[in-house]
Amino acid sequence: MVLLYSCFSKVTIPCGQEVKYYTIYDKIELHINCMPMKLLFMIFFNGVALWIASWLVPGFTLTLPADHTQPAFWISLFIAGLLLLIVNKAIKPVLQIILFPAIILSLGLVSFALNLTLLWVYSLYIPELTISGFWPLVWGSFVISLVNTISNS
Repeated sequence: MVLLYSCFSKVTIPCGQEVKYYTIYDKIELHINCMPMKLLFMIFFNGVALWIASWLVPGFTLTLPADHTQPAFWISLFIAGLLLLIVNKAIKPVLQIILFPAIILSLGLVSFALNLTLLWVYSLYIPELTISGFWPLVWGSFVISLVNTISNS
């Protein structure tokens, strides 16, 4: 069980046998020790990253039910985040291993191209996501990467 203390409330997250205490003076971090909770958070943040990218980047459109208070909105966001997580955690590492020499020789430019290609392929298979051009693809990939970097730190 993980206990989180803040200046406003105490949050309890059930997870295993271990108990950790966090105070407002500690570095603010959320440590989740069990894989199912970590997986749910990763799915959630991937969905939120897609949503933020569609909100910020013109030409990058994620079509979801209009009312965010309805369960259909959150289910659609969860499915989009789940599919993006599968692409990022199952397909991308295999391609990175295959393209490792090219990534090294290009000083990471191939890795950037791989991110763009995977997001473009993802948009082909997900009818809710439409990307209308190269620059929305680039900026959408940047926003998704930024949100995921912030959520993982």
